[in-house]
Amino acid sequence: TVTKAMACPRAPAFIANICARASRHAALHPKVIWLDDDFRIPSHQPADMACFCPDCVQTFNTTYGFAFDRAALVTAICSDAIVNGVNVRDVWSAYAAKALTDLAAAIAKAVHEVDDSVAIGFMVCNLSMLRYGGPDFKRWIEVSRNRDGAVYFRPGSGCYTDERPYSSDGVVAKNIQIGRLCAATEGPGVVNLTEEVTCPYTRRAKSMRMTYLECALNLAFAGADGTTFDAIKPNLDEQLSPGAVVDMLNSRRGDFEWIHGRLRGLRQIGVAVPETKPRRGPVASIGELCHLDESAVFAQVFNG
Repeated sequence: TVTKAMACPRAPAFIANICARASRHAALHPKVIWLDDDFRIPSHQPADMACFCPDCVQTFNTTYGFAFDRAALVTAICSDAIVNGVNVRDVWSAYAAKALTDLAAAIAKAVHEVDDSVAIGFMVCNLSMLRYGGPDFKRWIEVSRNRDGAVYFRPGSGCYTDERPYSSDGVVAKNIQIGRLCAATEGPGVVNLTEEVTCPYTRRAKSMRMTYLECALNLAFAGADGTTFDAIKPNLDEQLSPGAVVDMLNSRRGDFEWIHGRLRGLRQIGVAVPETKPRRGPVASIGELCHLDESAVFAQVFNG
């Protein structure tokens, strides 16, 4: 699939562009600069499993001693082939993951050359989406720390309405995913802040009571350090008006501080934490390597 709407994460022009943007943001001296959850290899359109551009394929061949063209490389990955004693699928996935780690390092360097107090924040999708080209969180943390050793993560995706709290994208499932990501990232200097999606997508879609429950579960069940809010200008009245959701949550701040205090210093072990390595065996397409079917896991949790 050829696309002009996406960037190769290894392209020098793209790296220079995004680092220049990061430098301009750093000049505003924010507390944290967030990289959106599009900072990932899979689940983009139209080239969903990037990047197989000629430069990436050639660099991969040079790195691992192969001689693939694009079609032969895809065939080897899909068939789970062993070539020259090496599993092609595994090394290609590691190669994809390293592209993001190198990009994170370049962005952090650009930011910290301007202001080394600015933290880098990563908005991370659910681990069950990232089995292909999975992020190397330990390396991201190592290469991104600011002068105080801080790195931020925003774990968790979904829960846009409260009509089906026990669905695969409801409040309970989202907190399972957040717990996994806290387990995968937490440590000295790491701050995990969740994201509450209250209105940018569907207005009046979540009640205040359910939003409070979601925030409480973020802290008590998932082990996060706090929460943030999605916000877009046309919908700020739903969040910021007197008596609206942010006002309500601030009135319950004491509850949240009590919950967080009870859990401070404990370790989040996560719930059924999936490996981010690709699955084994032949597949019809690379897309099959990405998503993990979790219906059985969620059924066990929801049924006690």
